[in-house]
Amino acid sequence: MKTAPTLGPAPLVPQPQHGIDRSYISALRPADRMAFAAAEAMMRELLPQQLDLAVSWSLQSKEAIKSLVDKIAQSYPSFRDHYEGAWPLFYYVQQHLTKLRSERRARERQMNRTQGPRRHTAQKSAHLPPQPSVAVATTTHRRINGSCKNVRSKSTISPCPRKRGCRGGP
Repeated sequence: MKTAPTLGPAPLVPQPQHGIDRSYISALRPADRMAFAAAEAMMRELLPQQLDLAVSWSLQSKEAIKSLVDKIAQSYPSFRDHYEGAWPLFYYVQQHLTKLRSERRARERQMNRTQGPRRHTAQKSAHLPPQPSVAVATTTHRRINGSCKNVRSKSTISPCPRKRGCRGGP
């Protein structure tokens, strides 16, 4: 008499050979794609709370990463049960952290651009006694076309009198 073959647990889905460099969504089981979309939303919510956005992926605490992925895997156990090391969750956390950090740096660069060029006065006003309210020409150092210039009353431009130039800083 023939016995029916017993079906054991399905083998775990291995990580894609190309890793995170290319899209890994196609490596997901079709049954898990809807759950992955829901897990993505949960990861986007928890990631800023659990990980330090000022620190790159490689410098993040391994315990914090594992804690975050474990929390998500508890809500979506198919990723723990069907994928080696729950790799889709780790991949998404890594990608989303990189995206958040990139957006943060772009916002900081934009803020720096909107503040205008760096300027400083030849004399530090914090160390000077109060000046009379007489209109006096002041000297300002400003970087113009990549070199330091001395701007007097905003009407004449001459080379910076400092020996090494002001380098655009205070």
